[in-house]
Amino acid sequence: MTAEPNATVLATMVEAAVLRAYGPWVRASQLPALFASWDLALRARQAGWLTPIVRGHSRAIYRLADVLACLRRIEAGEEVPPRRKMGRTKMQARQR
Repeated sequence: MTAEPNATVLATMVEAAVLRAYGPWVRASQLPALFASWDLALRARQAGWLTPIVRGHSRAIYRLADVLACLRRIEAGEEVPPRRKMGRTKMQARQR
């Protein structure tokens, strides 16, 4: 009779597998594969749950540990805020 691994052991195994597959950093283009949706990744970033460590022209790089912490928050039942509407910025509003 073999004992089944508990949730903590499984989570550790999954994180180790993800680390082997992605390394310590995650590109913005890889986020949809981890979050299973681009919208969920975008909403987490807009809510401030996920911030890039490197942001440049057409690229953003995130720490894998930050991405996994964000995924743990979602799995724990926290609701990601809805997507913000992209309206005019304060500068654009002043120019009118």
